[in-house]
Amino acid sequence: MSFRELIRQYPFIRLLLPLTIGIFLANALDIQEDYLFIAIFISILGILLFKSTPFMRKSPSLRVLFGAFVFLLFVAVGSYRIKVQTASMKLNSADTNTYYIGKLLENPIARNNSYKCSFEISAAHITKSWRKESVKVLLYFKKDSSVNNLLAGSQLLIHTRLQRVRNAGNPNEFDYAAYLKTQHTLYSAFLPPSKWQAINVPRKFSITDFAWKWRAKLLGIYKQNGITGNSFDILAALSLGAKSDMDPEIKQAWTNAGVMHVLAVSGLHVGIIYVLIHALFSSLLRYRWGNLVRGILLIILIWMYAILTGLSPSVMRATCMFSFIIVGEILKRRGGVFNSLAASAFFLLLIDPYLIFTVGFQFSYLAVAGIVFFQPRFNQLFYVNNFMLRWFWKLTTLSISAQIATAPLAIYYFHQFPSYFLLSGYIVIPMAAILIYLSVALLFLSPFNYLSHQVGNLIQYLIDFLNWFVLKIQHLPSSIINDLFLSNYELILIYLLLFSLIFILVLKRKTALFLFLIILIAFSFPNLIQKFKKSQKELIVFNAGNHSLIGLSYGKQAIFFKDENLSESNFVRITKPYLQNKRIQNYQINTLSPMEFFVFGKQRIAVIEKSKTNQAQALDSLKPDFVIIRRRGTNKINDLITNSNHMRYIYEFKLARNKINSIDSIAKGRQADIFFVKNSGAYLYNISTQN
Repeated sequence: MSFRELIRQYPFIRLLLPLTIGIFLANALDIQEDYLFIAIFISILGILLFKSTPFMRKSPSLRVLFGAFVFLLFVAVGSYRIKVQTASMKLNSADTNTYYIGKLLENPIARNNSYKCSFEISAAHITKSWRKESVKVLLYFKKDSSVNNLLAGSQLLIHTRLQRVRNAGNPNEFDYAAYLKTQHTLYSAFLPPSKWQAINVPRKFSITDFAWKWRAKLLGIYKQNGITGNSFDILAALSLGAKSDMDPEIKQAWTNAGVMHVLAVSGLHVGIIYVLIHALFSSLLRYRWGNLVRGILLIILIWMYAILTGLSPSVMRATCMFSFIIVGEILKRRGGVFNSLAASAFFLLLIDPYLIFTVGFQFSYLAVAGIVFFQPRFNQLFYVNNFMLRWFWKLTTLSISAQIATAPLAIYYFHQFPSYFLLSGYIVIPMAAILIYLSVALLFLSPFNYLSHQVGNLIQYLIDFLNWFVLKIQHLPSSIINDLFLSNYELILIYLLLFSLIFILVLKRKTALFLFLIILIAFSFPNLIQKFKKSQKELIVFNAGNHSLIGLSYGKQAIFFKDENLSESNFVRITKPYLQNKRIQNYQINTLSPMEFFVFGKQRIAVIEKSKTNQAQALDSLKPDFVIIRRRGTNKINDLITNSNHMRYIYEFKLARNKINSIDSIAKGRQADIFFVKNSGAYLYNISTQN
């Protein structure tokens, strides 16, 4: 089979590829809309010209031109969609104190000092009038008993100044702002009780509000039938996706066992429901219209399950994916599951292009694609006559197939790998299916107290056993391999290597083998470059909130200076991404004194805090290249700028905007360099280039 013949079998893959490229391009580059409209116009004109001209349609050499026009069209469409989506998230009134009306999109989630909740603004009060809006923001309510009365769908009037969500700016940190952007959220606000009030506003029927109310009723049925404590939290997460109240230690244990995905309702759970319904209605295939009727029933019932789970994005994504697979089965289209997967991804990305950047979307499609491609090939390696052994072998190949497709992504995002994923999968996945089926039975039997309580007791017992098993897996030696790291370059190469292996298996061509060998060679490039590259010396002033944290790294070693109040957990949270990226394992930690001075490379670095010492005089005598001003250090720039105008002044603490402008103007007049960590993020300086 040639590559062209392979692609022809999956027409939606040919459309999905340029659409995805267009989304990534527009996210990385600021492409003007005018250029996109021109590209769309030219591509549509080219397609129409090709289709309306007989000699062009019949010419094999010009088919490439037709493909280029289609490719250009969907690249431009993908870029345009993400620009439109980004524009819809923005709010003109975000910079001022304004009244907003809207509704809660979820139940408030308790945190240490606040409640967090997603909020959809429907109207903003601007220039003495109300203007319609449709923007999502993140609200943090100050802890207060009145928040306990709020539920998903509650209407609120709030008075606040929305702040654009920004990261701390520390090297290699989790990009929280980008994550919220994938959730269509750009702004956040903190609300004390005096800045919000619940209101009654007539509103239209909302399927989301309806779903949340149904989920609350189902959770109530669980409690009424004796399912309590950790068992309730696990069942709520496993069957309905409600895991906000789960004990963090339970979450960590399931993560370490490699089965946390079981507690996040997604493709696995929809697949379990799909298998059950598929089997129940298999007898319909004996009739003339049986395939169509079964397909329609399957789609209706899996969407009903999606509604019961609260219509979370992961469930809607998985339900949409399975809906396209069912439609493909009904139509009996050539290309099968892969084409249905590509079709569902294509239409989902047309609606919401930011889905491509979500971890759940990437894991869902890679896992299903890996299972569909690899599992049949693994199953053919051995034929097992015994039913139980055959089931055991299929479960093994299922887990291995999913891990092949998703393990690189898991290491890239989470920097760890579960050693006993096969062992945990043998028990947890079948038990998850049983518990989902029993929870469905419990809902139907809830009017019958005796029967429902017996099922509830059985569920409680099974969950206690399942949790006990997961905790045992967690405590096995080396249950989790930590501190793994993949760069963007390595992740891309691994998946290119995987795709080239697939091409070898499917196409059986020398070209695919040649590509495989080239990618293997490309893996060695970073190591070769590193051998000829001089070890870097780097100064880092981290954005540590209300604390001070300074790092000096040299090759594979580092030394950190921190204030005595910075906790160990916060130190690890801030520095770990940087250490992983640099592959640094050996480092020292020192506590900062009121005034520090050290030489690193050929650079002199001073760290000052408010003290009785004449700071300006001390700096004048030391003549440092860098002056790091801590929280209690002076903010009077005149006290610090001396005749040594070559100094770089780095402010660690937050200053008001008018103070920053004042310092900037003084510094420019004296040719001094100023950097504000709280405004611009962590300060990084490569000292190696100055030696």
